[in-house]
Amino acid sequence: MSNDVLALADDKLMLGHTQSDWTGLGPILEEDIASSAMAQDDLSHATVLYEALGEDPDALAFGRAAADYRCCDLVTVPDELDWAMATVRRFICAHFATIVLEDLAKGEGDIPERASRLLIEQRLQTEHLDAWIRRLGRGGDDAKGRMQHAFDTLAPHAGMLFEAIDNRADRHARWCAAIASPIADAGLTMHTDLPDESVHGGRRGAHADHFVEQHAEMTQVWAEDPTAAW
Repeated sequence: MSNDVLALADDKLMLGHTQSDWTGLGPILEEDIASSAMAQDDLSHATVLYEALGEDPDALAFGRAAADYRCCDLVTVPDELDWAMATVRRFICAHFATIVLEDLAKGEGDIPERASRLLIEQRLQTEHLDAWIRRLGRGGDDAKGRMQHAFDTLAPHAGMLFEAIDNRADRHARWCAAIASPIADAGLTMHTDLPDESVHGGRRGAHADHFVEQHAEMTQVWAEDPTAAW
């Protein structure tokens, strides 16, 4: 279970970091605020999950080498400030996080209690994003084309969410079922296979260059002065 907690925490940390680039740049005010709020939620969720591992959350977030992070590289694939790409990535990751938190919430002890609290906010994220997938997919030829391009671009990366985690086949099936309805309602398509277990990616520390670049940017202050506070 601790491997799943660390993987999800690292996903949340990096997704919150990359999505914060959209602050002030959302296509409408409502979504600008919502996107910023979801980025803040992801960063706070990462903190809660790091604390559940019994270690200093700042040290876990900023004090590790890139190869020690267990996030999927999907969370740092450059979106080139393309709103469709950013929305589809968050939608894919939000449904994955919901499934993992549902599993972590079962049982007794500290981690289930924490996961149950985070799950409330996580489900609000998925409901919001489901609505936007439907809205944009039905928004005319240009919007639909942009969304389908985003799904086609990100689909090859999405399966790696399930690398090196518990119950990967079951979780992949549940995730596919969860995302199928909003995608179909929007008139869009996405197909993602479960990668072979021999494929190594971010969850085993084999990160893409874009992750390494994001990691260097995010940890710069900590690397220069681990005692800094603000």
